[in-house]
Amino acid sequence: MPTEAPLCPHFGRCGGCSMQNIEYEAQLKQKKEKLRALLSRVAGLELPDIEIVASEPYGYRDRFQFHRVDKTLGTKSTARYKPLAIERVVASSVGFAALRSNDIIPINDCLVANKLVRRALREGKIKAPLDKDRWTVYGRGETLLEEGGRARGKIMLCGKELLVDAALFFQSNGALLEKLIERIMLLAGNAEKKSRAGDFYCGVGTFAVFLQDFFPHLDLLEENTASLSLARDNLAHTSSPSAAPRGKNNFWAETDNQWVKKAQRKNEPYNFLVVDPSRQGLSASMRKWLCEHKPHILIYVSCDPTALARDTRELAASFTLESLTLYDFYPQTEHIETLAVFKIH
Repeated sequence: MPTEAPLCPHFGRCGGCSMQNIEYEAQLKQKKEKLRALLSRVAGLELPDIEIVASEPYGYRDRFQFHRVDKTLGTKSTARYKPLAIERVVASSVGFAALRSNDIIPINDCLVANKLVRRALREGKIKAPLDKDRWTVYGRGETLLEEGGRARGKIMLCGKELLVDAALFFQSNGALLEKLIERIMLLAGNAEKKSRAGDFYCGVGTFAVFLQDFFPHLDLLEENTASLSLARDNLAHTSSPSAAPRGKNNFWAETDNQWVKKAQRKNEPYNFLVVDPSRQGLSASMRKWLCEHKPHILIYVSCDPTALARDTRELAASFTLESLTLYDFYPQTEHIETLAVFKIH
């Protein structure tokens, strides 16, 4: 296997990057083979060719979770953390969790961070909030947001201005997120526009703000009430002048299990549905509902290939897996993000 010398002095001790000793092209091949093997074995299907959308290997990451290293709050969940002295690192109150331990590695630089976050680290501008010893920082363009400080702000994404909050989940690789959105918009542009469309596990409405330009009615499902509130605001302020005439959008602050129980009375099928679940994937009740109600086009954004393989095995009863694309959101790590496009038989 071709390798290259790891560039980060923390490699092998930091819990973030685990593949810096492998050339980037080889990383991509390993991930593609893992995805193919999992889906073939678990789902038992003949797979379409897996396309790869690569990222910049370094300097790509917008969002981080940092840890306090100068002191802990003494709570049950954090009292075990302690600073871990690393050579070539100046005194810092910011750190990352160590690999396979509860230690915290002080850092004042990170090679996978984007220019804005990296500059803030080098200049010591990122500091732990008074009431937290683990917090999230998000930076894009010239907007730097910190949980516990200025957490909310606007960013540009595919030509639209979105309101984001550092305390709420948002994709960490903005450049690749734009490529994913462009692909979903292309699929939406080729879909029938007259019937219902949905964005499930919608977060702050990242996909929905673009889908509303294609469909007159959207259903949004998200169990995090703060994220769904932000999604409502984002949809209200980001529609395009050439967008489809608006109907009434529905917003459900529920788990997928709760939504399915209430949705049994709904008979009109979705023409276009995007699902972007957490690492656990779709719940059993949601998988069953999808197979029974059969959206014409199902766009599945997965952050865990094991969950995707399990879900694909059940979805295959009603859908054909049309395409698979590996989006490498996290170079230097083993993380795999996949776009799977399903169509009803």
